[in-house]
Amino acid sequence: MLQDLTLKASNVTWHEWSHLLPLEDWELDGLITAEITASGPLTAPSLRGYAAIENGLVRNLPLDITLSDITANVILADDTIGIRKLQGVWQETAFSVEGKAGNWEEPWLDLRVSGTELDLQKIAAFIPEAASYQIQGKSRITALVSGTASDPEINVEAVVPKGSVMGEPFRDMELLAQYIDKRVDLELAAAAIDGRITGWGSWWPFSSDSLDLVGELQLEGIDAVRAAQFIAPEQPLSDGQLAGNFVIKMGGTAEPRIYGTASLLDAVVAGYHLGPVELAFNYTDAILNLESLLISYGDGLIGAAGQMDADGNLRLQGSGGQIVLDSILASIGVPATGIAEFKFELGGTLQSPAITGDFTISQAAFNQYRLGTLEAVVSLEGTKLTIKDSSLVHPQHQAVIAGVYDLQSNLVQATLRAEGLQLEQAKQAFAPGGLNMAGTAGIYAKVSGPIDQLFIEANVTAQSVRIDTEIFDNLDVNASWDGQRILISNGVIQKGSGTAKISGAYTSDGNIDGLIGISGLDLSELEILRRSGIDLQGQAGLEGRVSGTIAQPVFRGTLAGESIVFSSVPLGSVKGAVAWENNRLEFEDLMFAKGEQNIEAFGWITPGADASIDLQLRSERSELADVLKLVGVEPNFSVRGLLTGSLQLRGPVTQMEGSLVAKVDRGRVANAELDASTEVGFTIETGADGAIMLSTLELRKMHMWQQKGELTATGSYNTANGTNLSIAAHSFDIFPVMALLDFEENLTGTGDVQLNLSGYPKNPRLTGELMLTDGKLIGIDFDRLQGNARADAMALHFAGVRLERNGDMLFGEGTIPLTSSIRESLMIPEPDTNENMLLSLDISSDSMAIDWLPVVVYKDLKMNSGRMSAKLHLGGTFERLDMQGTFQIKDGGFEIPGLLLPFTAAEGKGRFVGDRIVFDEFCAQYGTGNLQAGGSITMASFLVERLDLWVKTDRLLYASPSFTGILSGNAYYRGPVEAMVLGGDVKVSDARLSYVPAEPNPADAAEKTASTGEPVPPVPPTGLDFKVQIGSDVRIKQAMTVLDIDVPVEGSLTVRGTMEEPKLTGQITADRGTVVAYRNAFQVLEARAEFTEQRGYIPYIRVLARKPAEQAVVFLRAEGEAGPNLRIQFESTPQMSTEEIFALLDLPEMLRGNGLMMQDILDEGIYVVGKATIDTLTRSLAEFLHVDEFSLVPRGSSLFRDGVELRVGKFVTPNLYLQYTSFYEDGFIHKIGLDYYLSPLSVLNLAYSTTGDFSFGFSIRMRF
Repeated sequence: MLQDLTLKASNVTWHEWSHLLPLEDWELDGLITAEITASGPLTAPSLRGYAAIENGLVRNLPLDITLSDITANVILADDTIGIRKLQGVWQETAFSVEGKAGNWEEPWLDLRVSGTELDLQKIAAFIPEAASYQIQGKSRITALVSGTASDPEINVEAVVPKGSVMGEPFRDMELLAQYIDKRVDLELAAAAIDGRITGWGSWWPFSSDSLDLVGELQLEGIDAVRAAQFIAPEQPLSDGQLAGNFVIKMGGTAEPRIYGTASLLDAVVAGYHLGPVELAFNYTDAILNLESLLISYGDGLIGAAGQMDADGNLRLQGSGGQIVLDSILASIGVPATGIAEFKFELGGTLQSPAITGDFTISQAAFNQYRLGTLEAVVSLEGTKLTIKDSSLVHPQHQAVIAGVYDLQSNLVQATLRAEGLQLEQAKQAFAPGGLNMAGTAGIYAKVSGPIDQLFIEANVTAQSVRIDTEIFDNLDVNASWDGQRILISNGVIQKGSGTAKISGAYTSDGNIDGLIGISGLDLSELEILRRSGIDLQGQAGLEGRVSGTIAQPVFRGTLAGESIVFSSVPLGSVKGAVAWENNRLEFEDLMFAKGEQNIEAFGWITPGADASIDLQLRSERSELADVLKLVGVEPNFSVRGLLTGSLQLRGPVTQMEGSLVAKVDRGRVANAELDASTEVGFTIETGADGAIMLSTLELRKMHMWQQKGELTATGSYNTANGTNLSIAAHSFDIFPVMALLDFEENLTGTGDVQLNLSGYPKNPRLTGELMLTDGKLIGIDFDRLQGNARADAMALHFAGVRLERNGDMLFGEGTIPLTSSIRESLMIPEPDTNENMLLSLDISSDSMAIDWLPVVVYKDLKMNSGRMSAKLHLGGTFERLDMQGTFQIKDGGFEIPGLLLPFTAAEGKGRFVGDRIVFDEFCAQYGTGNLQAGGSITMASFLVERLDLWVKTDRLLYASPSFTGILSGNAYYRGPVEAMVLGGDVKVSDARLSYVPAEPNPADAAEKTASTGEPVPPVPPTGLDFKVQIGSDVRIKQAMTVLDIDVPVEGSLTVRGTMEEPKLTGQITADRGTVVAYRNAFQVLEARAEFTEQRGYIPYIRVLARKPAEQAVVFLRAEGEAGPNLRIQFESTPQMSTEEIFALLDLPEMLRGNGLMMQDILDEGIYVVGKATIDTLTRSLAEFLHVDEFSLVPRGSSLFRDGVELRVGKFVTPNLYLQYTSFYEDGFIHKIGLDYYLSPLSVLNLAYSTTGDFSFGFSIRMRF
């Protein structure tokens, strides 16, 4: 037992007294100053007091942690030590400790430790193998120590404002650590330069592995490049953000084991921007195992798996699809595009990768040339990219490519073989800019050199190829290209019959230099001439040198050709030197020869905006029309002649000055023969719109002469004052002059003319006089025409005009206004005044033949013959004429085909207003009768639109070959042209009727065709509506081959239908008259002809006539339709046999003498009624064909409706008759028949038709 034992100590060494405190694994030292009172048992004293420590030291042996430079003040109370202030240094960092500790047997701790400026590098050095991570930074730390001395529990909180790990900076790091059960648990949060790092884990510092650690690390928005450098300092990643979750384990070695997943965003690898990258991996034993790598690139995706070790050695396999290669290829200088699908194996190292794979590139293009689909086996070893076994598939072309590309040096060694190459698209790939090409080609090329300055050697063959603007049939060229220049050798180009051999050079900036030799060249296709705007055609050979540039080529050479045509003018052969330089075409002694004529050309022509010319043409007996075309003059009338002279043109095209001195032999102007000589100076201006106009002209001398006459002209022209021209002609055929005015169809003749024209075209004034003979004025022939005329822009004025023909004279004077269309055709501008001048012409004649003016009223209604005196005034306008006047006609007449109405005297008054001709009065004397007429004719565009005419007559004597008699009554001709009707009520008396067939009129066919040769549209038929009364003493008289008729008739008829196909109703009867048949005179007892509209104008006839004879009276009976169906029967009283009757009438002998049969009699009946007008032709054909019958027989009452039947027959033997018949009835039907005459009256017949009908019969038939 101790009793308050007080111990005082000063500067006592702690190490010497440390055994007083049994602290295992701790080493203590320092200088102690203390005052301590002990009480209680000696074995467990109770201590009270205080102690101060200086220069102290505390070391934990297991952890090798040493706290030095300790100064402390402690209070002892029983078994508890209270630390009021303790300061020390650990790893050069000052710490302060507060708290208490107690229990000497098993000391416990309750301490708070804090420190600042803790050097993390020294802390890392404290941890085995951690120094290799280059951890740097200064930290503030607070630690709570509890537990016992043998098993302490430490909680540490540290803050590092900034620091780095392996050189990678971080900031605002917060670290929480807990030491318990010999294990350190860690929590970490820090901000990197970009992103944030969080983690947690555990460390067993006393493990037998000496470094036993497990942890998990999370990254958000970390700079991927810096993170990747932990694995390989040199790698292709240049940008991106990393996020991931990593588990790290270390088991006694410095190499960690890491596994986890990562995402890489906005990554840039080797300069290529990637899409999201997803990675699953583990890192063990310094080997990175890629369990899954998915890389997005554009719309494509690449997948891979494999390994990469710390040295960068690669072992990967993968595939990709839909990878757009545009930017990848552009980055290495390849102007190509495409979409890739591939499988690959990746080996080698990151610095020198080795790739092999199968690639398919669809939509491949090179320099915008669509290549198609490229399939290739590709390998990359180091920097050499090798393409082998490649093929290019495209609908238009195929290609095989092989070669090597060095990624480091950008050198290429490759070959290309292609067919079907589209040059227009490939020009960017295989031709420099500025050279336009099109066509289909085959090419074999060798490519070498740097990718951006390739050298290409190629053989190109092409068909239908266009180079720049020139099109060729075939091209075969050996060429090379060094990126700046194309060298061409052995080039052969074919175009049509032409062949060109070329050699030379063409640079990318457009410079050219070469030789060209062409044979069989079509000049119309020569580009040099086309660019100069020269229209030159023909076949030629050309040799020379081409230099300059494509935009400004220079050519010098010789040209020789045949069949040369310049500006549509045939020039014959050509030979001479030509040149094109500085956009100017030069002619040097260029000679054109055609037959006897020669044209020489000297000078030059410059096209373009500042076009100019200096050209001289010398002609010797050249075609005048050709020379005029050469200088751009093409009149609208024909000009011929042989010209000898010279033409000079010079100055800018906008204002060219020229002169012409020439003589024309054997000239013709508009088919009029004349010779001429002239001397002209002129100026031609070209407007901004390209229109060419004559600015000034000086006609110094012009002399034209014909066989009998001559014409001279002098004058001038300028745009300000117009024309001032004097023309004088003597005994001159004015046809060529009228042709110049486009008036040659309206006025012709020969005579003297004096004309003065001034002010044309702006303010024209024309004065003159003429006297012509033997000409024509507007279709009217004349013997002499003379008068005075003057004209201005408004009208043409006539005075003292006299027209003579066959002693008749027509006088006229007045004014004809010029319409806008006439002024336009004469190129006269419209006058300023709006005054509308009216037509005013006065025409008169005391006596003139009416056939001067053959008047056609409508269609076939004409007025002709006779003499007329008239006074006529024309007023109004051309659109609405106002014409009126009076006339008297002697010995004239109206004519309709088959009807002539002559009159001895007629007079009338008429007018023409607007569209109607009105006859106010018309009366005429016809023999013993007279005629009155009136009405109107309505016109539209000078064509008859409607007639409204009427006629009245009283006992008008009418005579024609078919009708002579007296007509009384009235008639009208009215209606629109599409429905015209001719009708009336007429009485016929004292007439003789007979049928005369109309002869075809050749003029009718001509009238049916217009002057253009086109058929005239058919005129609608004229309708009929007549009532005809047949009065007294009307006789039908007709004489035919074996029949004479003289029968007085009476009756009434109504005529309807049309003129072409009239329809009659009514009847004609007779009870007397004579019919002489075959020299037998029969007296008519009764006759009747009935007409119905159904039969048209074919009557139904009943006739009974008799002939008294010595033996008997013979009766002739006829009944039926006129034509082949008319039945004729002979009877006698007393009764006699047929043979006896025929013998009495001498019919057999008569028929034989006339070569006729009974059928001929029927044909005569057809002839009588006007149906068969070709019986003479049929007879002639029968004789020509040596047959007994050849006839065309109507099949009904109307030829138009029922048609005809062709019959051909011949007696094969005297009793056997063979007959062929054909007609149309819904198709042609043919019939063959055999008639065998058993006797003169009995016949056995057999017939077969193509319709399949077969007939056999027996009949009684008369045969002669």
